[in-house]
Amino acid sequence: MLLFVDMETTGLNANTEVPLEVGLCLTDDEGNLVSEKKWRLLEDKRHFHNCIAAAKQHEIVGPMHEKSGLWDDIAHFGGLSRWEVDVKMVEWMTDQGIPEGEIPMTGNSIGSLDRPFALVHFPKFNEYLSYRNVDLSSVKELCKRLNPELYEQLRPIVENKESATHRVLDDNHACIQEYKAYIDNFLIVGD
Repeated sequence: MLLFVDMETTGLNANTEVPLEVGLCLTDDEGNLVSEKKWRLLEDKRHFHNCIAAAKQHEIVGPMHEKSGLWDDIAHFGGLSRWEVDVKMVEWMTDQGIPEGEIPMTGNSIGSLDRPFALVHFPKFNEYLSYRNVDLSSVKELCKRLNPELYEQLRPIVENKESATHRVLDDNHACIQEYKAYIDNFLIVGD
């Protein structure tokens, strides 16, 4: 099984920014969805609110979360603390029958965003995962370099920006479709 992880944040630096939304999608090895869950975050702490205020003014982050509806959802429905989400993610994984330390974090660009945010903000969740990552961005880069003809055929799927809504479950679903395209075209050969 694989655990697709996506986070929406106030910025890219896990040490200075905060997570706003986290989504988990559990699939079988072929990419068939087994279960999914998401959480919004909001803390009554000065640093958290300062990060949100700065992100709303940022030329990329502000409009991105405005367009996706994340700012409105946080304002109207609130969210949980990082500690609460950390505990709930581990509880959800346990409820799914995922053994501790065995499932890798899977997704796009997880090494530069999702894993660092898990390390800083969700230590229980991070510890529950395997230390390994399945970063589909690396697969995409290898395909682009080693088989450009195939990459061009897959480009409508692997570079599909319309399906990337910058909401965690939608972005995980797009990543799962990318994973399935790799399976169908070169990861599994023959029967």
